[in-house]
Amino acid sequence: MYVPWRVRAYERTCPAGHTWRVPAWAVHPRMRGLPLGPATSTRGIPVAGGSPRIGRTNEVIVSNAELAEKAAVFRTCPECGNDQYRQRAIRG
Repeated sequence: MYVPWRVRAYERTCPAGHTWRVPAWAVHPRMRGLPLGPATSTRGIPVAGGSPRIGRTNEVIVSNAELAEKAAVFRTCPECGNDQYRQRAIRG
């Protein structure tokens, strides 16, 4: 659904004046939460009896790491490699 005021992308400008576009998902990546259940403590550590959710927890960790790697590409200027930038929203 198209929402005109929703941010679709961001434009970043480094101190040298180079600009590059960053998709909104890369600016605010939505990391998935760890599954907790009755056999898991609040820290995600299995308690007595083990937990079948440990495999699922590992899947979430791997998925979040892959998403963080994809977003890291946009953190530096592609021209000069500078990680200092100004950012403005591009709507519509």
